[in-house]
Amino acid sequence: HEYSEEIDKMKQDFIRKELNLNEKKADEYILLLKEYQSKRHELRETSMELYNKNLEGQNITEKEAELMLQKKLETKEKMLTLEREHVEKSIELISAVKVLEYYQAERAFKKKLLKMLKEKHKEQIKK
Repeated sequence: HEYSEEIDKMKQDFIRKELNLNEKKADEYILLLKEYQSKRHELRETSMELYNKNLEGQNITEKEAELMLQKKLETKEKMLTLEREHVEKSIELISAVKVLEYYQAERAFKKKLLKMLKEKHKEQIKK
């Protein structure tokens, strides 16, 4: 949990730097991102719980399988709606250009984080 908070802080600092937003806008956007990510995580968790619960017995009927697939598609639709709403709110708050810059910054941050984790793992192996 502490590690997750550290990564979250690094990501926020990275976003602030890369998007070059004033402090108020950056705080508002980070709050908007957290809200979106939380809702997205909740949808994903609910979907996985349903999927895993239904596969526990392994012997499911054709009708149950169809229902599971329908629920999966409904979840994807909800995710798309959620993302669409998030993008619209983001554009309203920081502009379309800044939203695209955010996506680029997020990819760059993930690459940087992966590199850091790989280096940390190599150091642990050497010990």
